[in-house]
Amino acid sequence: ENASDGGYGARVPATAGDWLVVGALIGIQAEGRSRWGAGVVRRMLHTDEHDCRVGIELLGRHAIAVRLAPSGVVSSFNATRDNDPAILLTPKPDADRHVRLLLRASTYTEGQALEIRVRGQVDEIRPVRLVESTGEYDLAVFEVVGRIA
Repeated sequence: ENASDGGYGARVPATAGDWLVVGALIGIQAEGRSRWGAGVVRRMLHTDEHDCRVGIELLGRHAIAVRLAPSGVVSSFNATRDNDPAILLTPKPDADRHVRLLLRASTYTEGQALEIRVRGQVDEIRPVRLVESTGEYDLAVFEVVGRIA
């Protein structure tokens, strides 16, 4: 129904099922766009038995599948395994060399460097901060340290 820089307002059938709940991570493809993004349901209002309005926060306009692996000295607390899937939300680093990643739930490990494999390239990244942690995902900011391969 509406869109802003930060997200979308949508109307969905109330029969969408049990999967559509506040906090659900969803893929988003804006009308007329070829690429997918990622968002999270932040609000829901059942207006009647057939209609539900949802507020979706946009986490990233890009959703690029990547693979992660521990790098350097591996912390005993590290929860990331070799070849772990993740979603890169920023196609290139910002001015501070930061990127945003969606990780499997409970796998963000402070201080643990990782290798990120994307589009045939391997870079080393270091954690900057955990933005959000839910039962479905960890959203985190990483600094791109340098190219490995």
